[in-house]
Amino acid sequence: FNPGPTSERLILDKLFYQFCRFLLASITLVFIFDGPGRPPIKRGTRVIYRPDSLEQKIKAMITAFGYHFYDAPGEAEAELAQLNQNGEIDAIITDTFVFGAQCVIRTPSVEDDSEFYTADALQGTLALDQNGLVLCALLLGGDYDLGVKGAGPTVARALAAEGYGGELAGILRLYKGPELSHHLAIWRAKLRQELRTNPSGRLAKCQPKLADNIPDTFPNIEVANLYLNPLTSRSVGFTGTKPNTQLWKPIEPLIPTLSAFCSAQFGWYGDDLLKRLNSNLWPGVIFRMLSSVGKKPYSLE
Repeated sequence: FNPGPTSERLILDKLFYQFCRFLLASITLVFIFDGPGRPPIKRGTRVIYRPDSLEQKIKAMITAFGYHFYDAPGEAEAELAQLNQNGEIDAIITDTFVFGAQCVIRTPSVEDDSEFYTADALQGTLALDQNGLVLCALLLGGDYDLGVKGAGPTVARALAAEGYGGELAGILRLYKGPELSHHLAIWRAKLRQELRTNPSGRLAKCQPKLADNIPDTFPNIEVANLYLNPLTSRSVGFTGTKPNTQLWKPIEPLIPTLSAFCSAQFGWYGDDLLKRLNSNLWPGVIFRMLSSVGKKPYSLE
């Protein structure tokens, strides 16, 4: 979770109304926050990990609504993808296929239909698996580098469909040191040859200029491993706190806590507070109470 650069009040206000709407859906929301081990550079900007007061307020509101959160050891997107791969969460509301996600919701909505995308569908319709998506990110540029000059999505997808992403992932997995450099040089030569002469017929036309733009340092091994082997709570050797996914179950909102939060953060008191909660919060609270099994509901008195 990354709220972005905008005013604290606007962020909290927007999240409050979104959280109210999602109470009306039969889902359990889990929010993953970036951790101290996230990459230091993202989208060309140096990232400084610094939990601030806004983050703490967001976490307090998440808990008060009956939702859940976890501080990832590294990149939140990578953690989400790993949890999704393991079947510990069903879907993700952000595009994390490049990290291995299996199901992504692009247009989450309570009132209207939502669009679901799956890794199987990407593989079946576009011949793109995670390794292919990583190759596309390396060629086109992504969170961690600028990519290769002149590379476009159509060419990148064609190269991925031909299997260059899978071959690259295998090389990075199997070799180290001089052997890695040797096999990467062979792979790079094949990639350039594919672009120059199009032996597979995957490309609409030959791409000699793009072949010349492939540097001898491509791909950046560190960047490739950030996609293929990111730090997560399931990483080998990780000794920090792992998410207790058994606790990620539906929980009714904590009404007294939410009321106090709204008064403290939004300045809502008395009749104004009751009016706002009546219009936005109570419908979802009632739904959660009625859908709770074997739990004593909160009193509205």
